[in-house]
Amino acid sequence: MHQRARVQIPWFLTLHDRACLGDGANAYSLGPIEIHKGATIAQEAYLCAGSHDFDDRKTPLITAPIVVGAFVAARAMVLPGVTIGAGAVLGAMSLATKDLEPWTIYAGIPSKPIGRRVKPPLRVTIVQGAFLPVPPLAGGAVEKVWHALGVEFARAGCEVTHISRRFGDLPADEFRDGVHYVRIAGFNACASEMQYKWRDLRYSLRVRRVLPESDITVTNTFWLAMLLRKSAYGAVYVHIARFPRRQMRLYRRAARLQPVSETVAAAIREQTPSVAHLIRVLPNPLSDAWFTSGAESTTRRERVVLYVGRIHPEKGVGLLIQAFARVDAAHRADWKLAIVGPANAEAGGGGPQYLAELERLSTNAGPAVEFVGAVYEPEALKAHFDRAEIFVYPSLSSGGEAFGLAPLEAMARGATTMTSSLGCFQEFIRHGENGWLCNLEAPDPVQELTEGLTRLMASAELRESLRREGALTARKYAAPTVAAAYLRDFEALAYG
Repeated sequence: MHQRARVQIPWFLTLHDRACLGDGANAYSLGPIEIHKGATIAQEAYLCAGSHDFDDRKTPLITAPIVVGAFVAARAMVLPGVTIGAGAVLGAMSLATKDLEPWTIYAGIPSKPIGRRVKPPLRVTIVQGAFLPVPPLAGGAVEKVWHALGVEFARAGCEVTHISRRFGDLPADEFRDGVHYVRIAGFNACASEMQYKWRDLRYSLRVRRVLPESDITVTNTFWLAMLLRKSAYGAVYVHIARFPRRQMRLYRRAARLQPVSETVAAAIREQTPSVAHLIRVLPNPLSDAWFTSGAESTTRRERVVLYVGRIHPEKGVGLLIQAFARVDAAHRADWKLAIVGPANAEAGGGGPQYLAELERLSTNAGPAVEFVGAVYEPEALKAHFDRAEIFVYPSLSSGGEAFGLAPLEAMARGATTMTSSLGCFQEFIRHGENGWLCNLEAPDPVQELTEGLTRLMASAELRESLRREGALTARKYAAPTVAAAYLRDFEALAYG
């Protein structure tokens, strides 16, 4: 703010980052005046947020807020109640009596549109964690999600930089599908929480050295949001794909906290009410490659019950094996159970001892249980979904399951989908309409799963109905649709 600028009532004036009140400019703030990020009020411009009611004999004071999203030129005047949209320009010595449309040039008394500005491309930087690469060659739901979103942002005309761990033969610097991929040294995952945080810190410091100037910086690391202090990095956007552990208070300086479900958002509000105003819920997307045609969704199906995910106790895999074995032999005839996912601790699994325990449990079902192992290659993974009649995701992680991308992928590929009744699943699965929910908090969770499996195995008609509605639900999460919602939020933060 220039030393010769004038402000009538300072506490009614809000100046955002890099907003400018020029030499001799007058913010006559009898009512609220808000000057957005990067907006400029040039020399001797006059923002008048107050007037009088001339229909009243006493001519009392009336006020109305003014919002400036871009540029007010020298000696121009803005009347009460006017909003100057993002990127709009009010020419020198002009008078704004009503709202100015974004990215439009106005001049005259009263001002009228005389031209359009070229809207600059939004600069978006996406930062993944220290442990997995992009593209998601080694798995990772978050990496898969942001890989799809980055491509969609580029298609929409954004300048996208995507930073992730260096991995295998992937080049350190690469342009692909309109996205600039930057890969730096990362780390292997570890079971120790303290070591995990230390590695994440070291990686985040490396990231900071290569960050480009941006309008939005999306971060998926624990530390980076706390390390970004320069305005050159733009609005800091914290993606939250797991349940909070009271750490959200560390991100009060961020522009946005973005949980992937209302369930996670509610937990954040309960744990840290002071950041509630930063929350914007946006779901995980599915790339177009996951969707099938109607014919593809019903062909090549086998009598297979499929699980895809980490082989970990919190995922309820043991309950699923027991339930499958408990299904009546008449209903289970010719059915198989395929378990796909990593069991090693470095990939988030329960380790070799847990896998051995599951293999012992599976003997009760004979040779019908198959442990496939980790599958990361997209086409191979889709083939497993395409093969299965039923997909089951019996997660027990009420304090860890944030969204459930695998069930949505199964629905998109046309598999009848059954999950536990955790809140995040209920946000897109309606019991008996587009999927099947099992209450695994019941006294006998195995029996709950057994009854659900029996019902689905016995009725091809029910499976077809759930499959059809499930595929329609999955379409609502297509990457172009979800990416458009993200971009609307990005523009609101970047341009005000």
